[in-house]
Amino acid sequence: MYSILEEIYLGNRGDSETVKMSEAYKKRYRKFIDLWEMFDKDLSEDKKEEFKKLFNAECDLCNESDLMNYKEGFKIGLLIGIECCLNL
Repeated sequence: MYSILEEIYLGNRGDSETVKMSEAYKKRYRKFIDLWEMFDKDLSEDKKEEFKKLFNAECDLCNESDLMNYKEGFKIGLLIGIECCLNL
């Protein structure tokens, strides 16, 4: 019998390395890299450090937002599952 819990435990699901990136993601990532390189070559060393700090702060903010949304989505999914089981 298939078990999602076993799949997660074994590292077959839910690991960022096992998630296949979409073509849209790859395209956006390439655009990001191109912009980063363009920006990087035109900045002084001081401005590069300031920009990296700004970028890292924005990444931290996005990570926190993603985590909050993941937790909320998981809770909603769990409640839907419980409700379905109660209504059998």
